[in-house]
Amino acid sequence: MNIRTVRNSVNKPLAIILAFLLIFTSLGFDNSAKAAEIPVVTETGTFTIYELVDGQRVPVPGIDLEIVYNMDTNIKEVLTTDEEGKVTFTGIAYESYTVNVLTTPDWEDVEPINWTLSFPELDKSWTLTRKEIPVVTETGTFTIYELVDGQRVPVPGIDLEIVYNMDTNIKEVLTTDEEGKVTFTGIAYESYTVNVLTTPDWEDVEPINWTLSFPELDKSWTLTRVAPVNDGSARIFVKDQEGYAVVGA
Repeated sequence: MNIRTVRNSVNKPLAIILAFLLIFTSLGFDNSAKAAEIPVVTETGTFTIYELVDGQRVPVPGIDLEIVYNMDTNIKEVLTTDEEGKVTFTGIAYESYTVNVLTTPDWEDVEPINWTLSFPELDKSWTLTRKEIPVVTETGTFTIYELVDGQRVPVPGIDLEIVYNMDTNIKEVLTTDEEGKVTFTGIAYESYTVNVLTTPDWEDVEPINWTLSFPELDKSWTLTRVAPVNDGSARIFVKDQEGYAVVGA
């Protein structure tokens, strides 16, 4: 075998390979692998906020839920629960999202909630707990006086009707003691209506507003006696359904 024969035997396979590469390239292929395009599958779910009322779960509207799409980039969206206590959210199926319940001071804090958009978590819910707000009370005194020779003198035996709630008409009647006082304990800073249930001896008194806070904790009122009738006739008091009526005898 001469040198020319050896050279031809070497060049022939190289020529075949080069020709194959040229054909492969001309058909639009390259030697780099292309990643497969995976379609994005989405799911729509609902997140409902409840509270317990008399043992029943009741929807809570107006609660803001912060949906965190990506913890690293902090991409997020705030949705507000509707009248049914729900928000509707569409995201990538099987992805996990973080839900922050942006509660107001009325509610106990809620730790971040993990929500995966797949069955059975497509419809997820959470029950809030209201904070127990302590009721602050105050005790006040209401004193009834009359003017005698320019001096205020306590009047015992006067009935005071304390109205706790005008809408529900919840009320209580207290009677002034020997010092003309009644002592009443109620919710601090609340306003109560005091009706002085006078007899015909006294001028009528319009309803009095009493707020249980300083400086009204110790409140007083001065009654005015009805001027006597000097016509020589005797007078008797007859009580009817609406109060007292004066009848001359």
